[in-house]
Amino acid sequence: MAITLSSKPSCNNSGHSFHMLSSHMLITGLPILVMKNPNQYGFKESFKACCGTGDPYNFEVFPVCGTPSASAYPSPSQYINWDGVHLTEAMYKVHIDMFLNARPLTLASVTCWT
Repeated sequence: MAITLSSKPSCNNSGHSFHMLSSHMLITGLPILVMKNPNQYGFKESFKACCGTGDPYNFEVFPVCGTPSASAYPSPSQYINWDGVHLTEAMYKVHIDMFLNARPLTLASVTCWT
């Protein structure tokens, strides 16, 4: 997986490889990698919730997913985020695959957006 790094000097310090993933990296780092390149992982949307209401991200605190005024898109597997708080089943599958295959990550690939 090729990741283009930002031109920021702090983002080009890619010598910090993580071969063991911490819980913080699992919670924040892996979803960020997928959100940066959603099509690479089979997702259509990076930020829009699959279930909810309201523009631009289909998320409002109230009403919550499952209430009559909230709706779900027909293809949840194309979304990273289920309801603005939780990930979709498809994203959890990608997440666990990345963890089990222990793909090396660099600090720059997780923290620097291009």
